[in-house]
Amino acid sequence: MIRVLSIVLVLLVAGGCGRSTPEATSRGVHVRAHDPAQPDKNHAPPTLPDSIRTRRFIPAYGSIEALARAFLDAIALADAQALRDLLVTEREFQNWLWPEFPMSDPAMNVPDGFAWRNLAVKSDKGLRRILREHGGTRYVMQAVRFVEEVEVYPSFRVRGGTRIDARDGRGAPVTITAAGSVVQLNGHYKFMSYRE
Repeated sequence: MIRVLSIVLVLLVAGGCGRSTPEATSRGVHVRAHDPAQPDKNHAPPTLPDSIRTRRFIPAYGSIEALARAFLDAIALADAQALRDLLVTEREFQNWLWPEFPMSDPAMNVPDGFAWRNLAVKSDKGLRRILREHGGTRYVMQAVRFVEEVEVYPSFRVRGGTRIDARDGRGAPVTITAAGSVVQLNGHYKFMSYRE
């Protein structure tokens, strides 16, 4: 999603070139639950100031699986507000995430708030699509995987190409691709966006 956002912004603003990004991988990467016996590699490095290391999403989900289950619960209830609550807020995006994206460099000449408005419009379209295609259906999650490489920033990571493998009420397998990108911040997770 961030790759797409960067390309769109470059084309619309014509402010120069953003950083290059790796191609999407052809096979997904399965994500397993965090093992409490192992050191938590999801937290920001200890060299960052406390003001950054203590940032928490609201609501906060401690694993990708917990976020995906909340997503499937919201789908089952056809609850648009619950789906919105799983996305980064404008404050979280503008204050915590955007300053670390290459497109935020003043030399890129991206108008204040433009990236957020663009992301919010696309996510809202994606949310409506999710409700239209899946709303009211109860799914049982099997696995969460990603088909794009992780993007690493100083205080967070973005995983793109989310795939939620699940089973419907008849036990038939289904892969939900509308979830978009996931942000990992200090061991907590939220969706960056929903796919249009």
